[in-house]
Amino acid sequence: MDGTEGGVLRLAPDGASWRRDGRPWAPSRPFYAVVGDPVGHSLSPRFQGAALRAAGLAFDYLAVEAGPRELAALHERGRDLGLRGWNVTTPHKAAAAALCARLTADAAAVAAVNTVRWRAGGWEGHNTDLGGIAAVLTGLGFPVRDAVVIGAGGAGRAAALACLRAGARRVRIMTRSARTAAGLRRWRESLPTAAADRTEVPPPGRPLSSLDLLPDAVVVDATPPGADLAGVLTPPPAVPLGLWLDLNYGRGDPEPGAAAAAAGAGIDVARRLDGRRVLLEQGALAFAWWFGRAPDRAAMAAALELPR
Repeated sequence: MDGTEGGVLRLAPDGASWRRDGRPWAPSRPFYAVVGDPVGHSLSPRFQGAALRAAGLAFDYLAVEAGPRELAALHERGRDLGLRGWNVTTPHKAAAAALCARLTADAAAVAAVNTVRWRAGGWEGHNTDLGGIAAVLTGLGFPVRDAVVIGAGGAGRAAALACLRAGARRVRIMTRSARTAAGLRRWRESLPTAAADRTEVPPPGRPLSSLDLLPDAVVVDATPPGADLAGVLTPPPAVPLGLWLDLNYGRGDPEPGAAAAAAGAGIDVARRLDGRRVLLEQGALAFAWWFGRAPDRAAMAAALELPR
């Protein structure tokens, strides 16, 4: 089994050793990882492993399944266990920000961490979701004017700031819960005035059709895999959307030109993308942050089965 693919690591009950697929395991060399719960579905080992091999770097890249207690243990003892850095996925991005000794400007702005490295005797947290989503939006070639983000977690906050970075004049963040809406409003108050003035949190539980959307609006779905979006999507908006960007992958038509109904709800969308392009962009930024060099993007794209 390749050291960059296959199998899921978990901390042993003592928190001082590893198990891989239920069996004791020890790394043969330092490694990087994606940390989440669940994490077995992640494509990160596949494409980050390809980048490591292409660069000739002597590290593995693995998947680590961790709950809140294990996440804290990784911050305490991860380096002694062979970790040199990791990516963070659902549901730990906000918790990782609280555990890091230092945060970059993007991580502090989003209040979430998706990339961690060891620097000056402690773990430093960064957020490459923001830059990755912004890179995808700006690379599509049409102006982002009006944007809606569905989802209130770290990915949703990163998506909102990415839309602003890509030029959106207005971004609205939708959530179903009054509690999460209140948290979003507190976060909005922490933003610079120029960003806060262009960011809105509508009353929770409302559908997309209740918003005064501009034609060709951009919608970013930042909800966890399997989230029930029926209440948000029904009835569908009256205006055609320009882009539906799903930050998850494997939910349907992945490539441009898929003028299909978003999430099967009969929404008129000119272009729909799944999350693999964002995964590539944020992963390339993470690689560069770890190693101080750009990765082989062609190797990454091939591992994700993305066309050049």
